[in-house]
Amino acid sequence: MANAIITGGIALSEPDSTTTLLQNVDALNVEDIELVGPEGAITQATRTALTGDGYTISTTHEADSSLEWSAASDASASVPRIILGNSDDADSIRVASLLAFGSASALLLLDGSEDIDTLNLILTDASIEKVIGVGEHFSLSDALDEQLSETLHWMELSSDYPVQLSAPFSDNGRNITQYTIATNTDIGTLAAAGIVADTTGSMPLSYSEAMALSSITRDTLTSIHVVGTDSSAINPSAIISNQPTSPAVPQWRVTDASATSTNFTVNYTALDGATTYKAYDNEGSEVGSSSSTSITITGETRPVALAAENASGTILSSLQVRISDIATDTEEVLVASTQADTTKHLAFIGGTDLPRIVTRSAVPITGGIPDESTTTIIGITCDNSLTDVVADGTNQYFYTVNTLSSNTAGCGGSGSTPSDIWSTGVSFPPTEMPDFPLMSAFTDSAVDTSHAIGDETRASMSLAEIVIMKVQAQESTNGISTQGVGDDWPNMRFRYQAYIPDALIGAPGSTGSLTRPFQFFSGDNRGPDPNGSHRYRQDVTVRFGSNHGLTYQEWMGTTHKYACSTPWKSNCVQQATGTAPLSDLNIRSQNTSNTSAQWILTNSASNPLHVLAPAIDADIGFYLKRGGTTVKGSHDTMPMHEIYFDVDGWGEWQFVYSSKSYNELCLFGRAVAPACETRLNVSL
Repeated sequence: MANAIITGGIALSEPDSTTTLLQNVDALNVEDIELVGPEGAITQATRTALTGDGYTISTTHEADSSLEWSAASDASASVPRIILGNSDDADSIRVASLLAFGSASALLLLDGSEDIDTLNLILTDASIEKVIGVGEHFSLSDALDEQLSETLHWMELSSDYPVQLSAPFSDNGRNITQYTIATNTDIGTLAAAGIVADTTGSMPLSYSEAMALSSITRDTLTSIHVVGTDSSAINPSAIISNQPTSPAVPQWRVTDASATSTNFTVNYTALDGATTYKAYDNEGSEVGSSSSTSITITGETRPVALAAENASGTILSSLQVRISDIATDTEEVLVASTQADTTKHLAFIGGTDLPRIVTRSAVPITGGIPDESTTTIIGITCDNSLTDVVADGTNQYFYTVNTLSSNTAGCGGSGSTPSDIWSTGVSFPPTEMPDFPLMSAFTDSAVDTSHAIGDETRASMSLAEIVIMKVQAQESTNGISTQGVGDDWPNMRFRYQAYIPDALIGAPGSTGSLTRPFQFFSGDNRGPDPNGSHRYRQDVTVRFGSNHGLTYQEWMGTTHKYACSTPWKSNCVQQATGTAPLSDLNIRSQNTSNTSAQWILTNSASNPLHVLAPAIDADIGFYLKRGGTTVKGSHDTMPMHEIYFDVDGWGEWQFVYSSKSYNELCLFGRAVAPACETRLNVSL
């Protein structure tokens, strides 16, 4: 084992020279030093140099092997988690170190020379609750103690791990605009950076992680600390210049919204020359008028068009406004506005001083599934708003806003206890009329399609309403007559499912095999797909009109258990197959009318082959009404969750929602992975 570090400034491995040692220790801003190392490695010259420089050596731990001196450290027993890194893999060193610094865990870097009995002694200590391996394959022996399968989890690296790690940093009070950068991946430098980050409330990063995060951080970086002997290798100016340039904020934009049981209010900036502001629904009816920068509209929250008029009654400009649901139990609300161009403005209503990450997905106006290549992180910010400019005005764009943490220290606030993350979202119908494949169906002169995208005095329709309108137009051309209210509305089907993107995923527990002690379970090995493999699936079909009602169907996926020789999924054999009971899936609070519907899906789907594994929990409500549909509730951050809908006569699934946070560490609870529940509030 190359070296070891108990994070938080407890133990630091000795560098090659006394000069380097003093430079590293001076960066820590501490008085007491604890020395840990192999027998004879800590020389008298080292001790003399430290004490001569004013430091107090509180404890010295020495042993015959690197693993033994790690085990000898009193601090080891007080840290409930160990992060394993591969000392031959620079990415593993960096990420394992950052994860350890972000979760107050012990860090062990392995090089393949470890004595297996001593390694087992450390990793199976009763005080160790979790062991997390990071990166590519380790040179670990297949003879690792079977007890390790109770606590070991393997974390494979993904391309967006800098963003994933920013969440535990924020939860632990690290300011997203302050960086402490290690100049190299030497463990002593990484440890020093972590301790300086603890002292300054900043995020400990390597140079590559700093560049990755700065490229999507909209707020100006306020401080950059560089820790290491080769500080000239780090260019803080390059990190700052790597930050994105935010588009100009529109002069006229929505800034806030609120609601009561009978109405909702929209606030906006003033437009030069405007004397009156009017609100219109998607039928083109005026639903509100005001001479101030606030307008109140009777009824439930729904999309509206705001028109600004001058004293002569001429419309100077208009805004399309979309709002995720506002309710007393909703902590995060997204208010979005756009003019008839490609500029979108998002305002976040909820907690202040919270770090948020904003993601944009392009949805083809013909419906279907967003191309994953179009899903882009457009910013991490502490501000309460963000402006985005898109290149193609013919797409529908779905914006998702996730709170990275509810700890206000993440944005320089006084700090608060972290809780679950919130995910809010809105979709923008297109700003230009595309060429619908079924546009030829609009041949009936009585069917007005000009407002499908909204105009100055008509709110834009959601994609769901556009699809319904298209099917109604087809039925009209086929001689289907309209009867009562809603009788000409086609049935709508909503699909919600949970899936695991990985082919195999590890979990604590024993396989019962000495040769294959590592336990894995089958995943779904896929990305977004409404017809793909799933842990569970629920469909709800809605009938409108005189015969309104709901039809509910449910499916549970099959789980396979595998026993593997190594923690990186090699030499595996299938041990068992099982399916959780359908009673784990439930629908409640059903209610329908001629033109509306609502229901709640409440699930707690267990792993039928692992009694201690946490269930996949969800409580998601669907609320359909004229003027827009809202999906809100909560689900586990692990695994992935997705929602789609289709309409009879259309024949294609339309995208509604896909979770953006996926953290395998949530299998082990919030102590390791904060924010293991996502609360969503999405407006179609």
